[in-house]
Amino acid sequence: MITQLNIKNFKIFKELHLEKLSRFTLLSGYDNVGKSTILEAIFMLFDLNNPHIF
Repeated sequence: MITQLNIKNFKIFKELHLEKLSRFTLLSGYDNVGKSTILEAIFMLFDLNNPHIF
């Protein structure tokens, strides 16, 4: 389970800190604010050892 997330220099985020994440976390917001970018960063974190990711 992810309890906190720190993203630096990834796409639109220069620095993002999300703390106190629970088992279920809802990401919401207007268009083009980075919701999908957060999910992509998490996906890349867990798939770092996969040579076919790119």
